[in-house]
Amino acid sequence: MTTKDQLTILREEHRGIVQQLRLVRRSLEASRPGPQEKLHESISELGSQLEAHFDHEERTLYGLLDSRLKRSSPTSELVKEHRAIQGALRTLQTMGAERAPAVQLEGQLSSLRSALNRHLEKEEKVVFWLADYHL
Repeated sequence: MTTKDQLTILREEHRGIVQQLRLVRRSLEASRPGPQEKLHESISELGSQLEAHFDHEERTLYGLLDSRLKRSSPTSELVKEHRAIQGALRTLQTMGAERAPAVQLEGQLSSLRSALNRHLEKEEKVVFWLADYHL
């Protein structure tokens, strides 16, 4: 598979993650004051998508960039962001499992969404451009 094909797949995964974030938000809104099964399912699905995407990205794109760009590769910082985003998601999952108040869940979801949006934007504008240019 070519680098361009990989980038296309990664971009599609980004869109899917953003869509799943919207579903989590809608599930959170719908769970007040009712059952939270849909919320737990949507958060779990987001976690699965993020885990698969981060693994895919780190195995394919980041490895190639590291081998080409050596010390100037931005991937170590992006991997740290992956871990921070995963931590924020775990916090959201824990809060949901403990049936935290909706306002707390909304705050954690907002924080996760902001971190994820910044990360995805950085990848779209910088990392994918680097990959197009150097690979």
